Amino acid sequence: MVRSQSRMGIQGTLDDFTTPELLQLIGLQGKTGVLMLQKDDLNVKVEFSQGHVVRASPSSRNHRYLLGNMLVRAGLVTEAEIEVALAIHKETGVRLGDVLINQGKLDRHRLDQILKLQTTETLYELFLWQSGTFEFTATEVEAPDEKARLRAQSILLEGFRQLDEWPAIRAVIPHNTTTFVRLEDTRADLKGDITPEARMIFDFVATGVSVQQIVDKSHFGEFDTCAALVRLVQAGLIQPVADPGAARLPPPAATPTDLPRLRATICLAVGSIGVHSEYQLDPPRIRSVAHFGDRVVAEEVVPIEEAGEDSRDIPTALERAHRRFEMRLNLKLLSASGGYGEVVADVESARIFLLATDAYGRGDTQTTSELMAALVAKDPDNENLAQSVRRLQAQLRSADN
Repeated sequence: MVRSQSRMGIQGTLDDFTTPELLQLIGLQGKTGVLMLQKDDLNVKVEFSQGHVVRASPSSRNHRYLLGNMLVRAGLVTEAEIEVALAIHKETGVRLGDVLINQGKLDRHRLDQILKLQTTETLYELFLWQSGTFEFTATEVEAPDEKARLRAQSILLEGFRQLDEWPAIRAVIPHNTTTFVRLEDTRADLKGDITPEARMIFDFVATGVSVQQIVDKSHFGEFDTCAALVRLVQAGLIQPVADPGAARLPPPAATPTDLPRLRATICLAVGSIGVHSEYQLDPPRIRSVAHFGDRVVAEEVVPIEEAGEDSRDIPTALERAHRRFEMRLNLKLLSASGGYGEVVADVESARIFLLATDAYGRGDTQTTSELMAALVAKDPDNENLAQSVRRLQAQLRSADN
């Protein structure tokens, strides 16, 4: 049960809301503030600006995703340099990364790369938490440049994709102490269908170098690095070296909550319709479903190769198919009572209305309000439209509260 809720925040346990559900809720409502999560002696802080994640980091001592630990493992600084920088950070309050930049130990580009990796790896690890507590507090946060912000929806899509694919990866790479030997002598021998990421990972493969070392040096993150190594194994370019003494890691997808594969949920402005899209493996396809309560009102299945230009980019293909389905559903809802004239006067107004509902689904309340105001100004005598706008404005006010 959620223990308390107010305009300032909400707190409870992960039995009330899972981490993905919290990200979705904060993202859809466009909230700004800090989400604190705790499990045993682990503490994680996630900062949001207008529903976008701006940073996430653990605060537990010796956690592998602490910035200093990541920089040392990546070979960018030494432990001694981190100790000096931490002392300055504690004395002055200047962020650790900025201290290292001021000392000339690190450049801004590399720091930004590691900070983004810290955020994403911390978030995806939270997807595995099966218990714990959370508290969200609405407060101002220091927001980075727009390009450094992460959409909650994108994090959800990628997080569920990883959960879905980890078991197959762990079947090839059972633990992060696994090492590999090359079956091809030079990088020039790589076959044309290998991705650019896999080509770069190939450069790190050497006798005695473990998966964890490759993860740390590549800056691609654990999942992407392991996925690239699997592709290299499947292409016959490298081969894992058996280590019978190492313990097999459990696949991260094995959680009792049985999280759906790839799920995107959005609240449409017209009616109480929920939309879910998921990527299904066998056969590879994207299934989108619209439901009203427990009743399915629309369904669409799209083969993965028809969902986007690059069928290997599952998150983008899923989001694209989801948006197309959502837009078509909006058109059906708008025309259900006899055509656009019941709500909007012309096709251009219909386009603006659809953009407004899309902005609302993304949690962009400012754009939603501006577009709806433009619609009313364009067609001031349309009472049906005015009612729809008033209904949506009430929903926006409720979300802000």
